[in-house]
Amino acid sequence: MVKNEIILLGTFHMEQYEPGLIIGKEKEIIEMVGELVRLKPTKIALEWERTLQTRLQERYTQCKVQYSQHEMEQIGFRAAKALGLKEVHAVDWESTLTQEDVTDLFMNIEKGYPVIREKIQVVKERSPSIDKKIRMMDSYKALNNYNAIKAIERLYLSFALVEDPKGKKIGMEFLTKWMEREYKIYKNIAEVAAMEGDNRILLLIGSDHLWMLKTLFEGSGWKVLLPFSEQEQ
Repeated sequence: MVKNEIILLGTFHMEQYEPGLIIGKEKEIIEMVGELVRLKPTKIALEWERTLQTRLQERYTQCKVQYSQHEMEQIGFRAAKALGLKEVHAVDWESTLTQEDVTDLFMNIEKGYPVIREKIQVVKERSPSIDKKIRMMDSYKALNNYNAIKAIERLYLSFALVEDPKGKKIGMEFLTKWMEREYKIYKNIAEVAAMEGDNRILLLIGSDHLWMLKTLFEGSGWKVLLPFSEQEQ
C-alpha cells in the first residue's frame, strides 16, 4: 500500500500587505512556486472554507493570467496551473472560535500571566514578514523554520493554564475550539485523499496550524514534508 504524503507549507496572509508590495514580488513568488512544483504534488489543498468548494473551483477555472492578492491564488493557483491540475481543494472549516474568545484570552494573559505574555512578545518579535528588501523565498523559509513552528506549539499549549478571575478556564476553551478546527481540516484532507488519484497533497495554510497538523498526519501514518523548514543549529 502506497503511503499518503502531505507537503505542509505555512503561508503569510498576503491581503494584509500593501498591494504594491505583492505585485513587486511577482517574480519571487513565481520562483518559489517553481520550487513547490518540483516536488510534484498531485493535489493541492487550500485554507478555504470547505462548503465554498464550488466558488473556489469557479475562481480557479476562470483564473487565466491575472491573480488576486490572496495567497491561495498567488501560490496555490499558480502551482496548480503549472502542474496542469484540473481542480484545487478547499479544506478549511469555519470554527466556533470567535474574535471575542481571542480577545478574552489575550486580555486575561495581559493582566495575569506575565510568563505567557513574554512568550507572545518573543514570538511576535521573531515573526518574519513580507519585506521589500527580503527575498520571498527567504521570508517563507523563516516562517516555516522548524524552531519557529516549535515556538508556536509551546505558546499555544501554554494557553491551557489561562483562567479568568472567576476561575473560568478560558485557555482550555480556546484550545478546544482551535483543536476542533485542526481535526476538521485533517478530516477534510483525508477525504481529498480518498478521491481517485495518487496522494501527494500540497497544503497551503496559515503557519499557526503547522504544529498540530504535522502531529495529526504523522500520527496517522502519512509521510509529512516541510519543504521550506530549516532547523536552526
